[in-house]
Amino acid sequence: MTEPQLKPCPFCGKKPTYSKHENTVWPECYCQQEGDAQLETWNNRPIEDKLLEACKGLLQFIDNFSVGDDWYKENYGAIKQAQAAIAAAEGAP
Repeated sequence: MTEPQLKPCPFCGKKPTYSKHENTVWPECYCQQEGDAQLETWNNRPIEDKLLEACKGLLQFIDNFSVGDDWYKENYGAIKQAQAAIAAAEGAP
């Protein structure tokens, strides 16, 4: 079995471990939060997914929008920070 793709813990943000029982993956985190979630439930975060898509859409808009160089230079740091946050949320290294 390949390693399951798990999102970070929704409570502490750390990478969870997992156990497998009868072909079911059970994510586990030791951050003192109680829970009993299977893989599909653990990774199902509709609000986060919608926000991520909205942020990606805004960055796409900024990339396609003609703005002056001054505006881009003033906001370059914020744009890079948003791109890094999106990459982290998607699990990119």
